[in-house]
Formats: sequence, structure tokens, C-alpha cells
Amino acid sequence: MSTRRMFVLVLAAICWGCTAAASKFALAGFGPMTLLVTELSIAVLIMWLALLIRRWRTGPISMKSQPGYVLLGLLEPGIAYALLTFGLLFTNAANASLLGGFEGVAVVLLAVASRTEKLNQRTTVALALSLVGVILIGGASFSARATWGDLLVLGGVTAAAFYVVLVSRYSADTDSMVLSAWQFTYGLLFALPFVAWRWMTRSEALPIHATHSQWLALIIAGGIGLAASFLLYNSVVTKLPVTITGMTLNLIPVFGLVAAVLVLKETATPIQVLGGMCILIGVSTSSLGRSTARTAKLIERAQLASDDPKILGREASLVHPVPSQSLDAIQRITSATEEPT
Repeated sequence: MSTRRMFVLVLAAICWGCTAAASKFALAGFGPMTLLVTELSIAVLIMWLALLIRRWRTGPISMKSQPGYVLLGLLEPGIAYALLTFGLLFTNAANASLLGGFEGVAVVLLAVASRTEKLNQRTTVALALSLVGVILIGGASFSARATWGDLLVLGGVTAAAFYVVLVSRYSADTDSMVLSAWQFTYGLLFALPFVAWRWMTRSEALPIHATHSQWLALIIAGGIGLAASFLLYNSVVTKLPVTITGMTLNLIPVFGLVAAVLVLKETATPIQVLGGMCILIGVSTSSLGRSTARTAKLIERAQLASDDPKILGREASLVHPVPSQSLDAIQRITSATEEPT
């Protein structure tokens, strides 16, 4: 396993973790929709520039959109980051970061609801732990205002979970950079009418009084928290096992909490930390169970299809985009099971 790829994945988690703290700081000088649109504009610009540079270096690539990208953009960043940004008006960045860890379990819950996965004992324990964590974090706020903010953040997390379920149905050969660029472009287009309405009704004002530090926080949130995190993640996600990517991204709430404490000087109570730990343990339990089930299912299909390499490759791709060396390992396992003892 490449150390460089692991470093890139951890760096993506750090970038995502900084988003809530940077957005919370910038909200002092920007309205929520103004902040969101500006962040998305920066992210879209960076993503399309990255695609153009890639096209210049590697040659022509297909940059066409697909109808499904519209829905993906509506869910995330459209609804997900809009609810997160409005939620940060009422709750602190530490709460938002810890609650963000619930996304992994929300994905499992949606998969169970859509009958793509079964609710086994491990999944039930993971959901129970995460639910306890959410209650502990929300209950530690002791105010209706903070609870309302936490609910908005959870709504954004749920929208992001819907996005994960939908995007996972795309084939392994989908160009992730092109998908991300169009996804954020559509998210920006969805947000533009709302920010225009907020300006016309004077619910928000143009950020003429925003300070340099608030502008810097906005640039960090849009350029690093959104664009860089997606670009880094997409560059290595198909080259590492799903267990490694899932477990590493569980660090996002931890990095978010650290950023909120160090940058914003927020404090996390022991109850909030305990709630965050419950969510992280729940997500880890769920990820481990799903990856183990996928591996067992993949090996079972490989054994059944071992006489036809084409079937083997097709069956493997239905479970997860598997590198060629992984398929070779599975074939070796299959051969070993067929040898006489």
C-alpha cells in the first residue's frame, strides 16, 4: 500500500475537517447564502481549472455532463452545504463537526431502507451507538437555538448521505473529476436564485464590511474545504481498499473538532466528546461490517466464476472497483481452494 496515497487521503480528511470552522468564522462577515455561493464559486473555478490543466497534460477527455449529475449537485453541495451553513448560525463548529460523523451511518440506514443491504446485528449496534452520540451532542447544547442548528446540520448530513447512495451506483469507469466539477456547478446554479432572493428582500447584504480575515476564511472553506478535498480524495479513492478509505475519512470529525478548538477557541464538553466518540465507534463498526461482507461476497462470486475470467472481472466490479492486483489475489485464493488436500 502506497504511503503517499495514504497521506493524500488523510490530507483530504483534514481539508474537509476545516470546512465547518472556516465557514463559522466567515459567517461573522457574510450572510449564509452569500457565503455558500461565494464558496461554491471558488470551488467550481478551481475544479474546472484542474480539469483544463489535466486536459492540457494528458490530451482530450470527455467533459460532458449526465442528467444524473443534476440531482447529485442538488443534494451535495446544494442542500447539504446550505443546511450546514444555516445550521452554523445557531450552533458551533465543534457540534457541526462531530455531527458530521453521523453521515457514514446515515448511508447504511438509507441502504437498509432501500433494501440494498440487510439490517444485521453489527449494523444495529452501529446505528444505536451513533444515535446515542447524536443525542449526547444535541443534549449538551442546553438551548433551543443550538438544538435547531444541530437539526439543520443533521439535515445536511442526511442530504449528503443520499448523495453517497446515489453516486455509488455509477460505474467504476465514471470520471470522478468531471462528475465533481459538474456536481458543484449544478449546486452553484441551484443556490444562485436563493441568494438573489435574499439580497432583494434584504435578508442578506453584500459583504462590503467583511474583513480580510473573514475573506481568507471563506477562501479556505471554498478552495481547501470543498475543492481541494474532493480533488485529493478522487485522486486516490479507486487505488486504495474501501476499508482504508472508510476508516480514514472517519477522522474528519476529529480534525473538525481540533480546528474549532484551536482556531475559534470553542470548547467541547466531556459529554460532546463522548457523543463524538460514540458516532466514530458506530461508523467504524458499520464500515468494518460492510467491508467484511463485501469481501466475503466477492470471494464467493470469484469462486463460482473462476472458470471464466470475464465473469470474474464483471462480478468484482459490481461489488467495488477492485484493482487488478486484488483480482489476482482472489484468483490465487480460488485456486488454492480447488487444489486437492
